[in-house]
Amino acid sequence: PRVDDVRAVTAALPPWPAPGHTGVRIGLDYDSTQVAGGFHASEVGFQISSDMTKIAGTNWSFTGYWRSRLRQTYSGYDGSQLESLADRIDRTYHVGLYYESPTSPIFAGFGRLSVPGAPSLPTIDGGYFGSRISGHFKIGVFGGSTPDPGAWDYNPSQRIAGTFVNY
Repeated sequence: PRVDDVRAVTAALPPWPAPGHTGVRIGLDYDSTQVAGGFHASEVGFQISSDMTKIAGTNWSFTGYWRSRLRQTYSGYDGSQLESLADRIDRTYHVGLYYESPTSPIFAGFGRLSVPGAPSLPTIDGGYFGSRISGHFKIGVFGGSTPDPGAWDYNPSQRIAGTFVNY
């Protein structure tokens, strides 16, 4: 076919939506530390990281990160078993579903996440909803609870809600 024919056909086609991105990473890790005098620690871990944008051609995105220890052993100088910081944060993760459109002032997110435009807030299990008033000015509301890194259970005494303004 001639170049002009190809151009005429492709010009008549509707534009394709901007492509999204999907990525998943799975990893294993191993750590071992031994100190003269008796301290010994070893860990085997597992992690999954996910990032999906423009899900099904929409303005929704999903991101997530989870890390856990499959096996860990710690022993002190006297041979006693020790609890580590890794034992406490073993179940900490971020995972969320987000909406943000370049043509709409509305943005939202749900899951275990940080509230955009409010960096002083802790990670929350919940959601936020907001609006861009101008290019540099955002307002919104958020609600949920602050997660306890040492437990899977919901703790009602850690509820948090409010509004935010970002300029």
